[in-house]
Amino acid sequence: MEGMLYATVMHPPVMGSTVKSVDSKEALAVKGVKGTETIPTYKPPVNMQALGGVAVLADSTWAAMQGRKKLKVEWEESAHKVFNSGPYRKELEDTARKPGKVIREVGNVDEGFAKGAKVIEAEYYAPLLAHASMEPPAALAVYRDGKVEVWAPTQSPQGARDAIAEAVGRRKRM
Repeated sequence: MEGMLYATVMHPPVMGSTVKSVDSKEALAVKGVKGTETIPTYKPPVNMQALGGVAVLADSTWAAMQGRKKLKVEWEESAHKVFNSGPYRKELEDTARKPGKVIREVGNVDEGFAKGAKVIEAEYYAPLLAHASMEPPAALAVYRDGKVEVWAPTQSPQGARDAIAEAVGRRKRM
């Protein structure tokens, strides 16, 4: 679209971290880079909020990516820095093995197992995986005459609508 800018974002290395300082001098020297913008870190719950970081705005994708490489960002790391999936997995397994609260009981499972010729037990575990989108993480937004038109892949159109409205000061998040 005429006048459209492209952006790429340098996200924090640890989720929940915030920008401590930004030196954009070298990024702004890249031909085509028009500016940089610090994106605030989300406030829980995350919902449709940006994860935070520094965006590089440029007149082409290539210029935005080259400018991002030149950014110098110092991060204030969040408490998530110490996360370790090993202890987390153990905590999940220990919790799953504790007796739960019976909400409904139909039949007698111990009797059923005793009558069976063979009992097979198994445990399954899947590691933490990114809830990553399959669609390209790209969007187009046009703000004109107090209205926003957005083209974006989203799993929550209503959530995206509310977040965009709040970002442009049109409505408070519920």
